[in-house]
Amino acid sequence: MIFLLFSFFILADEFDYYKKNVEEVQLNSKYRRGEYLVYDCDYRHFACINKDSLLNCKQPSCLMIKKLKDQPECFKAQELGMQKSRTIRYCRPTK
Repeated sequence: MIFLLFSFFILADEFDYYKKNVEEVQLNSKYRRGEYLVYDCDYRHFACINKDSLLNCKQPSCLMIKKLKDQPECFKAQELGMQKSRTIRYCRPTK
């Protein structure tokens, strides 16, 4: 019984590792892929980042636009944003 319990915790740790390092791919030094749609004014692009990466997304150089259900939904919103948006409205110079 102890072995099964121990195995469960090991599998849970492996699952967390898989989720972090395979599903949440590192996009750059600031962001990991996730369900939050942001616009980064420094890099001048939309990105779908995870909750932890929001700590690196600070105004005025970065604007969180919306939290989506999951990554695929965020990717769809990102594509629409790139097609429809005038990105200049996200990046206003600081006074």
